[in-house]
Amino acid sequence: MVNQERLNINTATEEELMALPGVNRPVAQSIVEHRDCIGGFKKVEDLSLCDSATKLEIIKVEICVSSRTSSSQHSPSSLRRDPEHMSSCSGMNINTTTPPQLRSIRGITEKIARNIVAYRTQHGPFKSIEDLVRVEHINCSLLDKIRFQVFVEREGLR
Repeated sequence: MVNQERLNINTATEEELMALPGVNRPVAQSIVEHRDCIGGFKKVEDLSLCDSATKLEIIKVEICVSSRTSSSQHSPSSLRRDPEHMSSCSGMNINTTTPPQLRSIRGITEKIARNIVAYRTQHGPFKSIEDLVRVEHINCSLLDKIRFQVFVEREGLR
């Protein structure tokens, strides 16, 4: 194994995750579900967006993530982008889109659109699509449905 000293949370099975301190089956399932939903963790700290956030400090030193370039081991369903999803030039920029524009995204209600705008007003621009799970009423399931309809572009960050 390449990562003998640290467990790669992007490729680990539930059983491998359960070998970590304090990780039982429900926590391991939560990690796997969240990973599949977001298409893989980009950094160890992304685990804090998962239901198992309380375990992060305990297991942080024992886990790692693979780079995005070696994504062959990620969930194929969350990484495969079929042409129909890509036809609209990756969708709308969630950092500049207005509530009426957001409502045109399948799955976004008026309330969720207002919550997205309120969140970015309060916390600043979104850094990644995965940050949307921090918005009230957006869960992993909804994020998975809208991820190909939106993108994140931050101005002045080069």
